[in-house]
Amino acid sequence: MALQLNLAALTSSELERLLGSDASRQLAATLSSARLAGKPVEGPAVPECFLEGAAEFTAPGDTPDEARRIAELQGELLGAGLEVIGGYRACDLRGPLNLLAFGGGEVAVALRWGETLEPSLLLVSWLREPVAGVSGVLTSTSRAPNILEVSDVLTYRHLPGESAATALEAQRLGVRQYGRAQKVASRGDLEALLENLWRADLAALRRRGALIETSR
Repeated sequence: MALQLNLAALTSSELERLLGSDASRQLAATLSSARLAGKPVEGPAVPECFLEGAAEFTAPGDTPDEARRIAELQGELLGAGLEVIGGYRACDLRGPLNLLAFGGGEVAVALRWGETLEPSLLLVSWLREPVAGVSGVLTSTSRAPNILEVSDVLTYRHLPGESAATALEAQRLGVRQYGRAQKVASRGDLEALLENLWRADLAALRRRGALIETSR
């Protein structure tokens, strides 16, 4: 089974972030007709899984500036008491990503970078039990906004360009508002957490009618 976005189910803001202003305007008439007819409009492929496999990064970063920023963020995380869990290749709607994962108590941190994403942090905590319909807590320091709206079972804080310390403080405050989260201390913990996050996003897209499933 292959997954694709249904462009007819996306908001104008999502379409602009996904396709760009010009392309989204050019599709406006097509999308309007499809919505009136209740028909989908096939969009980009959606990865079935976020993590593609483990990876080793001996000298992360393709440019001096990128390498310096990765080193700065890594130093901030280690200085805050987090431990390195491991490296991964990943993929989301922006394309291939490199990911260096850290764990610290109830928080997992993904230091992410790639051709379409400057080095930034994604902090994730998964609650032991859902509270008021919320299953997970997210904080992002990416300067780029999410392409799609975050799942309704997740709370999300966007702190573009903020330090690791500021993001960690916000993340832990978010967790305390809902109770307790699962511990993250190993690759298994980290991979299960990110799988839960990706499945929550896919489920949210299905509820909106924004996901098309086709046979390969």
